[in-house]
Amino acid sequence: MEIEDRADVGSISPLLGGQGVRYDPLPAKLSSRRKNLALVYHDGSAVVRLDLSAARALQDASDAAQFQFTTPAHD
Repeated sequence: MEIEDRADVGSISPLLGGQGVRYDPLPAKLSSRRKNLALVYHDGSAVVRLDLSAARALQDASDAAQFQFTTPAHD
């Protein structure tokens, strides 16, 4: 799972001539915050990020798995 938390608090624009940038803070009413949740997995060749609707649409092609937990015997 990947959780992103983003905030927009300013604007950056290049200066004429390309020799720098200018930063202007946004007024409080224009600032924003976003959260995103994604399922991240490796499909064998690349990292894939899926949003919730795409993750829910995946088909389970794996076999059922069973795990057996045992506690060690005490002497």
